[in-house]
Amino acid sequence: CVCRSEGLVLLQYSEHADVWKLGSVHGVTSLEDEADGTALPVGDQPVHLLRLKAKAQHNIVSSCLSPCGRWLALSDRSGTRVFRLTLEGSSEDTQVSVRQAADDEASALHLAFMPDSSALFLATRQRTLQMMDLPEQDDVPQSTVIFRGEDAADLGWESLPLSILGVSPCGRWLAVANCSSQVIVFDVKKKKLQHCLPRLSRPVTAIAFFERQPVLAVMTTHYQLFTFDYRSGSFQDCSHHLRGMSSQLRKRSQILGMFTLSDDRLALFSHHALLSVNLFKSASPVKSRKRKSGEESTVTEESTLTVNDRFGPILAAGRTGENGLVVVERPWQAILATLPPTLHRVRYGA
Repeated sequence: CVCRSEGLVLLQYSEHADVWKLGSVHGVTSLEDEADGTALPVGDQPVHLLRLKAKAQHNIVSSCLSPCGRWLALSDRSGTRVFRLTLEGSSEDTQVSVRQAADDEASALHLAFMPDSSALFLATRQRTLQMMDLPEQDDVPQSTVIFRGEDAADLGWESLPLSILGVSPCGRWLAVANCSSQVIVFDVKKKKLQHCLPRLSRPVTAIAFFERQPVLAVMTTHYQLFTFDYRSGSFQDCSHHLRGMSSQLRKRSQILGMFTLSDDRLALFSHHALLSVNLFKSASPVKSRKRKSGEESTVTEESTLTVNDRFGPILAAGRTGENGLVVVERPWQAILATLPPTLHRVRYGA
């Protein structure tokens, strides 16, 4: 989870969550002068600001950092805790103080803040969608249920735990997926269900809204990418299986996150690769071949996918501005430390 305005990154682990302050880029005056995909040299190193630990015998299930950098939410099996963060000092010497503002009994599998940080949405194990208003003063945040699984039973919606959550950049639309590969689009302003998408063939792993188009992108475990126009209520023609992705890379891990890069480009990341997809690029003919009847047929391919596997293992990724993004890798030393001692000695020495 990346906070662009304050240059913060939230990293979630099973037993704790860390907040880091991003460092600066060294020797680069303009990002527009750099080629796409270029890894920029780091000047000032990132600074570790905060570590929040999970409750005893409870692993962290989900976490989220608000776009303004003033709120942080953690959820485990016992419930959801919301913390108010106060940043002090200069950009070179930032200090943070933390205070717990709310403790909700609902356990959320996914958390998401409004773009203006005025509310927090919880996709809960209790099969409900909750909205928690975040006050500007020291008042206690209040949570209300805005959707229950049984509310859409007549549309074929199965009342199962909600697993994936996404908020549109304008803050009006909300997309929620359950554990049965079903997705709904919810109107936050009117507090009512807008669309219930047809059941997908695979579980949903990521959801993202485009900024300037009424389009919702949905990624599944089988690397199938669907785009849904929530104004007209229909799938778009560019919904397709990602071509150019090697079967070896596809088997190694699933897509963990997704965010928009422009009006027609999406960024996706797994543990082993960073991908860029141009959804609305028209197909171009690449070769012709003869059919058995003797007639020529044109075979078309969409060269819409760019795979960058220089990074890994990837813990998190997100945009830091109009022309930049940050990728957080897990150090190999941390992975080696989890290996059994016998395997570590045989493979890597004593």
